[in-house]
Amino acid sequence: MSQENVEIVRAVCEAIGDREFELAFTAMAADVEMCGTVGGIEEGVIYRGSEAIRAQFDESEQAWASHSLRSERFLDAGESVVALWREQAQGRASGIAIDIEPAVVFTIRDGRIARIQPYLDPAEALKAVGLEE
Repeated sequence: MSQENVEIVRAVCEAIGDREFELAFTAMAADVEMCGTVGGIEEGVIYRGSEAIRAQFDESEQAWASHSLRSERFLDAGESVVALWREQAQGRASGIAIDIEPAVVFTIRDGRIARIQPYLDPAEALKAVGLEE
């Protein structure tokens, strides 16, 4: 089941990276939750359901003049999968560029993504699922 979970997450990450959000949502539970990034300005915020997550994606995209988000590695953690990302963007209004390598913990339930928890620090994501490196 764990390799199957990795493949589910890989497909969702590719869809998100390609801005094919509707395709990504087909692999998510109806009650999916996406949490604000641990260590980020939205830490503690929770978006519930695909409509709320889509609205957050749309709002986020408006902030960037350019934005690239790619998964570089996936780590099996049983019912969760950790995706290590490379995110590069340039602010639309500020012009400020970012180049970061965050991690996202995807929790799988019944073959669907039930929870998405991003972390600015990949070590914290690994610790959260018991995969400290």
